[in-house]
Amino acid sequence: MDKPENLIPRKKMVDIMYDMAVLSATKSVQQDILIENNIFPETYLYEKYQIDSLQLVESKVYYASRPDVYLKIFKEVEGRLNAQKEAMEKEQALQDEESDMDKNNSEKKSDSILSIKELGKGKRDTLITQE
Repeated sequence: MDKPENLIPRKKMVDIMYDMAVLSATKSVQQDILIENNIFPETYLYEKYQIDSLQLVESKVYYASRPDVYLKIFKEVEGRLNAQKEAMEKEQALQDEESDMDKNNSEKKSDSILSIKELGKGKRDTLITQE
């Protein structure tokens, strides 16, 4: 295939395909969020990257006709997706760890209050004078 006049540069194509993958996943898992925020994935991509649908299709077909280049694009997108996944998993692990620590601290605090109350049972306050 001949190179289209309005070919999307390779680097920009990686960015577009990355966003397409993220939006596709969001659309399949949390479509309500997109609807609530009036986000239409295709329109969003066209506006963000200042492209149109024909330009995107022609660029995809052109890159697909060059498998070595297209494979590199996909590998970059895959790498970015994996890096994002790992970052999200680390963030979730930290949040889980903080939640566990908060829970343990809360349990220890309630245990120490119970211990103090138990120690005080049956004892009189020494400040109260007897009549």
